[in-house]
Amino acid sequence: MDDTWGSRDYPVLEAAVGLVDARAPEWVRVSEIATEAGLDQDDVVRALTALHPLFVGEMAEYAGGGVGQWTIDSVTSEARQLVGQWPSPEALIDQLAEAFRAAADHEPDAQERGRLRQVAGALTGGLRDLAVGVAAEVLGRHFPAR
Repeated sequence: MDDTWGSRDYPVLEAAVGLVDARAPEWVRVSEIATEAGLDQDDVVRALTALHPLFVGEMAEYAGGGVGQWTIDSVTSEARQLVGQWPSPEALIDQLAEAFRAAADHEPDAQERGRLRQVAGALTGGLRDLAVGVAAEVLGRHFPAR
């Protein structure tokens, strides 16, 4: 079985999220997604079919218009998180840990530098699962599921 995620599905999802965001509340045509993703329209339809319903909303087929005129109405919060438009709990904790590491690299005080590195280490080590859980709870209040 061929892997379609990197070569077809993810580029289609990324294009769909961007276009839905830019065009809302209008539906987005398959032909627009194909152009944005640099893929054939038939491949885009196959990708959207695979991505529905977890990542994309409803697809509508217009009679006589060909696949290029098919449309999608929305993308899910999971899609927005996956392409990086919305933060995921894991990505947020990774970004925090990196920010603490960067702060430590620029901190002149040795004691403070050590504390910053300790926090970064905790966020990537033993406290990661707890931190991700807390981030999920906080993000859930601000980015509710569709």
